[in-house]
Amino acid sequence: MAAFYQDLSRWGEAVAVSYATSSGTFTHITYQQLQAACDQFIEQLNASGRSLIGIVCHNNLPTLVAYIACLQAKHPALLIDASYSESQLDSLQAHFAFHYLVDSGTVTPIHQQRYVFDKRLALLLSTSGSTGSPKHVALSYQNIEANTQSICAYLPIQQEDVTLTTLPFNYSYGLSVINTHLAKGAHVVMNQHSVVSKAFWQILETQKVSSIAGVPYTYEMLLRLGLTRKELPFLKYFTQAGGKLDEKRVRMLSEYAQNNSKSFFVMYGQTEASARMAYMEPKKLPYKPQSIGKAIPNGQFSLNTEQGEIITHPNTVGELVYQGPNVMLGYAQNTSELAYFDELSKLRTGDLAYFDDEGDYFIAGRLKRFVKIFGKRIALDEVEQLLSTKGVETYAVGDDNTLRIGVLLEKDADENERLSNVLKWLTSELSIHHSTIKVMALDHLPRTANGKPDYEALKHDLLKS
Repeated sequence: MAAFYQDLSRWGEAVAVSYATSSGTFTHITYQQLQAACDQFIEQLNASGRSLIGIVCHNNLPTLVAYIACLQAKHPALLIDASYSESQLDSLQAHFAFHYLVDSGTVTPIHQQRYVFDKRLALLLSTSGSTGSPKHVALSYQNIEANTQSICAYLPIQQEDVTLTTLPFNYSYGLSVINTHLAKGAHVVMNQHSVVSKAFWQILETQKVSSIAGVPYTYEMLLRLGLTRKELPFLKYFTQAGGKLDEKRVRMLSEYAQNNSKSFFVMYGQTEASARMAYMEPKKLPYKPQSIGKAIPNGQFSLNTEQGEIITHPNTVGELVYQGPNVMLGYAQNTSELAYFDELSKLRTGDLAYFDDEGDYFIAGRLKRFVKIFGKRIALDEVEQLLSTKGVETYAVGDDNTLRIGVLLEKDADENERLSNVLKWLTSELSIHHSTIKVMALDHLPRTANGKPDYEALKHDLLKS
């Protein structure tokens, strides 16, 4: 069977993509037309040998064409957040030296020097939200295809379905929604509106959208806007990943789904696993609202103790380890690391978890210092490093709702101005709402007896503020 991205014309005149024009009407693109556009892009690129293509990602047709064309022509693609500043783009180019930069259909030659790629390399996706870090996850063609097929095996996607893009194209979760619908010959509506906008709701209803995907913040907003009071007769199911949604909201959404002949899927994943690793059966959500369920088809979980031993007893916490054909090739921070990747058989998720008597898994915490806010994974150590480049000494802590920053201030410093500048800079660099960032002045940065940052003491102080 051909990979989902090969020969899209096999779906014929079925609608593949639609998008709103400036006049508000919708243009529909068939699978045959989409394939023709991909062929034209490959011809326009006219690249000799495999080339690294940087794609500035928008939820639009040109981005989709560039992405699919690169997969078909075996050009590795580096997907770039559209919110990146010029300096962040320059940093990426310095590390990866991509041959072409593509932005909304415009192809710009950047770098001509040839270098070697691992033959399996298909995609490079950022691991760090919008901090502009050069650290990227390298995914293979097998990774993408395997995860696409596994997701299609448990989500009820049919050819007649219509989905709406609610997440960034370069975010692995958002990308997986597009991949799985193309794999089924379904219809993707390219949407760039926020869920709080009137236009979003109009598209949801006029385009007869049958599925939507969201991170916790998406559903917090949808619930505030009265999702559970709407019938939405065309909506068949909706999915949530990108962080832990609180129990109350999971129950509300599960109840809404059950009462309106819909399905609600809670899922768990990481970019390192090409997107998804687990899903919870909708029928179990009412009595296990905080569970991530079981591993996806063709995947397997295990739990390790600190000593590396396998945990076999229920309700015992250990590090969650995943194994499956969707596990990444590895990480890369520059061009030289793209030539070859060692085979990875397992993925240590960095999450602490346990399973119950029925074999369903629950996330209990994290080993590593990162948080997910609005679905973006933010490395706390990277935030500290970024602020240090601005001459600001800080400690960063937080959870999936709030990023908390302790700023060391000199005695005569203007506290309000300093804290305001930190807040503005982080809001811009991380592309998250300022309400999710709390900044507080510190007269010292607490340390443990052995000289390491005392983050627990900081959390205690910041939570009191």
